[in-house]
Amino acid sequence: MEKKRDRKNNQRVKHGGGGAPRALLPRGLLSNLSSSISRGNGRSRGFISVDHIDGGWCGSPRFRLLDLARKVVGEEGTVLRIEFDPNRGSYIALIFYSGLGLFSYILAPEGLRVGMAVCSFRGGSGVRFNPKIFDRPGCTFPLRSIPLSIPIHNVELRPGQGGKVARAAGVAASVVRRFDGSSGGRENFVGVRLPSGKLSFVNSSCRGTIGQVSHVSHQLESNHLAGKNSRLGFRPRVRGVAMNPVDHPHGGGEGKTSGGRPSVSRWGWLTKGGRTKSRKSRGREVAIMARIGGRRGSN
Repeated sequence: MEKKRDRKNNQRVKHGGGGAPRALLPRGLLSNLSSSISRGNGRSRGFISVDHIDGGWCGSPRFRLLDLARKVVGEEGTVLRIEFDPNRGSYIALIFYSGLGLFSYILAPEGLRVGMAVCSFRGGSGVRFNPKIFDRPGCTFPLRSIPLSIPIHNVELRPGQGGKVARAAGVAASVVRRFDGSSGGRENFVGVRLPSGKLSFVNSSCRGTIGQVSHVSHQLESNHLAGKNSRLGFRPRVRGVAMNPVDHPHGGGEGKTSGGRPSVSRWGWLTKGGRTKSRKSRGREVAIMARIGGRRGSN
């Protein structure tokens, strides 16, 4: 496999054979699959709205537009290349649908290679798939059809909404529970174990993509230099107890103090153990959340 560096678009590109139509390989970044990034430097109307965030000074790489909803249904696509995306930790794959003459980007799972075929299905409640097709990474199916304990990613929380969870580099979810017709109305839900360990019951019509997200070693990487973090847009973090009372609730006091109250943010929100989920959201599709070893059914 040949590896090249496209300096113009600041991306590493992996080309290869395996049946990929090299004559169709576009050079560089496709303009209709990318957009410019507006950097607000973490500020709104001159005031800091997001702490510790800056615009960075490493340039503004174009944002790759991914097809997280897998809108092309029932059409087989070919992987033309695996690319490095400067805006995310995982790799992305350029897909070409020969029947439609269409290009699109998707998240590249582990095991996806140039020349492999991927597809997306929606399917009804009575549709059954060949079990061998679930061994193909990058294919999308309804959660009701995916076998238990198979690694999946880019999982929807509402039908047709597009993937919302399990999209970071190296993570994976799995379907761990189904219900039958005697479950008191729960047969339309499946239990999905999220990367955080939570068990989420979502609509069985939601879809997920087979495989674990690529670049598993991303969490082991270190930036090593403070300058690299600065170029990426991360500002230094100053402790609240080192500030003045006008700048933080923990500021002020004579000598070295501990803040004098439970840890809060600059705006007074609890930062350790406070509830962040609204109680009004309990009636939605994500019905039950339970962490392994924790209190069952706690939100």
